[in-house]
Amino acid sequence: NNQLGDEIYVQIIKQLTDNPSPASLRKGWELLSILLFFFVPVSPQVHSNVLRFVEASSDPLLDCPEISSSRYAKHCLKRLQLPINC
Repeated sequence: NNQLGDEIYVQIIKQLTDNPSPASLRKGWELLSILLFFFVPVSPQVHSNVLRFVEASSDPLLDCPEISSSRYAKHCLKRLQLPINC
């Protein structure tokens, strides 16, 4: 179901936004990376929002000391920039 997949992405982005827990951040980024391996957001709006979030998170200057979110973000960004049928 495309709507369910898009909703999963929306909820993961919500969990990653301003999350103070390094362990939770790591798990959230790992989950986002895994999901993007299997499917990308279908809705253009959700795809755009996820892409914007990942791009904003790819700056290493914004990493917290406990987790390198930018490394996860750069990995996710590569997948989001592939053609949809890949």
